[in-house]
Formats: sequence, structure tokens, C-alpha cells
Amino acid sequence: MLDGSPSGTTRRAAVACLAAAALALSLGACGGEGPASAKSPEAGGGKAEGSVQSRADLARQRPRPVAPSGRCQTQVGGFIAAMDGLRRNLAVGLSYEQYVAEMKGIRSAYDAIPTGRVALGCLRAAGTPGESGLNQYIAAGNAWTECVETPGCESTTIEAELQQRWRSASRYLSKAQLGLRKLDAS
Repeated sequence: MLDGSPSGTTRRAAVACLAAAALALSLGACGGEGPASAKSPEAGGGKAEGSVQSRADLARQRPRPVAPSGRCQTQVGGFIAAMDGLRRNLAVGLSYEQYVAEMKGIRSAYDAIPTGRVALGCLRAAGTPGESGLNQYIAAGNAWTECVETPGCESTTIEAELQQRWRSASRYLSKAQLGLRKLDAS
């Protein structure tokens, strides 16, 4: 073709080159196998603001696959202990206001977990079951709040739901405590 428009072969080659370049850029951004970028600290360049993170930076941000003994306890132990305190207090009886206060304490302990540094093994063993237990305590609290805010609702009408949620939370909590003990034993 002599009319100045690219031929079909040339166009396909250009598209293939663009696709290969896009793939190479996306793999580099994911920390794939390949040389460190010229802007990476390993290559001696400074890190430009907004630049792609190096593999070392990404690796530091990822949770580790196993938790050293005691580290998981340090990271999630306060949260698990706060829920255990609620479970013990529920056994002797709590008013709605006391329950809300306990939940605020648990939420503070949950918010204090350094989520970006918790090892994968710790998450599996204690963090995930602990969070599932917290979700059950929250669901119970929401049901109780709804009843308290509804004129004529008696706590006895939701007692079965509260007990079921609290039993479920207790099972998750026991699983989280067992996970912590197993990690401490390793």
C-alpha cells in the first residue's frame, strides 16, 4: 500500500508491540521476575514519589507466612483477651449499657491490631476466628440495640437470638484461643 496508511501486517505488529509493552509494565509493577528498576533503591536510584514500588518494598508490606512464637500473641492477644472478658461477663449477666461499654473496649483492642504486619499463620490461627467471633457479638449488639430503641420491645423477645449469637461468638473465640496456644507451642 502506497497511500500512507499502515498495512494490516504493520498494524498487527504495532498492536502486538504495545500489548507486550503493557504486559511488561504490569508485570514489573507486580514485583515479577526481572531487573530492579533504575529508580529502585537497590539500583542506586532514589525512589521517586508516585513511582512503582520495588520488590523489596512490596515484600516488607506483605504478611509473613508463619508467625514466630509469641508474636501473634503480642499482635492479637489483647483483642482475644477483651472478647474473653466479655464472654466471662456474659456468663454472670450484663445490662445493655454494660454490653455496649464492653463492645467499645473490644473495638479499641481490634483497632489496635497492626493489620499490615500480622503474619498469615497468625491470621489463620487466631485473627480470622477472632474477627468472626467479634462479628457475632456485633450482630447480637445490633439486635439488642434495635429492641431497646423499639417501643414495647422486651429483651425476652430477642433472648433466644442473643444467646445463639453469643454461643457462636464463644465457639469462634475458643478457636482463636486454641490457635494462639498452638502458635505459642511451636
